[in-house]
Amino acid sequence: MVSGAWIAEAAGPLVERGFHVVAVDGPGFGASPPLPPERYAVASLADLMWGVADGLGLERPVLAGHSWGGTVAVHAAADRPSSVAALVLFDSGHLDYADDPSSEPDATLEERIERARGQILELESFEALIEEVRGEIPRPVTPELVEAIRAGVRETASGPEPIVTPETRGAAMQGAVDERPSRSWPVLADAAVPVLLLLATEPAEARERNEAAEPAFRAALPHADLRWCEGWGHDLFADGGPEVGAGVADWLDRVA
Repeated sequence: MVSGAWIAEAAGPLVERGFHVVAVDGPGFGASPPLPPERYAVASLADLMWGVADGLGLERPVLAGHSWGGTVAVHAAADRPSSVAALVLFDSGHLDYADDPSSEPDATLEERIERARGQILELESFEALIEEVRGEIPRPVTPELVEAIRAGVRETASGPEPIVTPETRGAAMQGAVDERPSRSWPVLADAAVPVLLLLATEPAEARERNEAAEPAFRAALPHADLRWCEGWGHDLFADGGPEVGAGVADWLDRVA
C-alpha cells in the first residue's frame, strides 16, 4: 500500500453505511515520517496502531490491514482481543512469511533494500504512471484512484518517484518476515474475535500460495469467514475498489 489514501475507494461504501473509517499512513508511507529499521518490528508497529486508536478515542474498533499491514493488525488484535470488535484481513495475516519461499526469509535487510531499489519504476511523468496502472488492473482507473496514487508519490524533475524509500520497504518486509501471525491465531480463536479474510486468486501462483495456507488458518480459526476474490490479485484495493468496501460492509452488518 502506498499510503492510507489507498483505501479511499473502498472506504466510500463503508462510510455510506454509517461506519467511521480511519486510514493510517504507515511509518515512511504517505505523510508519515520513517522510523529506524528496528522500529519496523511488528510488535512496535502494533503499539503504534493502538496509539492511534486510543488517541482518537476509538472504542472496540474493527482492525484491518492489507499485506504487511495485515500482519500488524493480527498482532495488534491478539495484544488486546477484548478491545477489538472484529478483524478484517486483505490477503494477509493468514500465513507466516518466514515459511514462504517467495519472501526469501533468509535475505538480509541490506538485500531487501537493494531489491526494493531495483523495483522502482522509472517513468517520465505522472500520466505515464497512471497508464501503467491502467494496464495492470481489471477495472477503470477512477479519479479517486488517481488521487490515491498521487498521495504516494512525489514529483521530481525526472518524473514521479515513490514517497516510501527502499530503506523503509526493506525494513517493513524484514519485520513482517520476523513475525509469525500463526502465533496470534490461538489468542483470536479463544477470544472469538470475528475475522474476515479476503484472498487473492491472481496470478495462479497467488492462488496456489493461498490454497496451501488455507487449511492451517481454518484449523486455527474455524469461526473465521474466508472469501476468495476471483479475478483479483494481492492488491485487492487496486483491483476491487469500491466493491471491496461494499463486501466488508455487508459482513460487518452481519457480525455487529
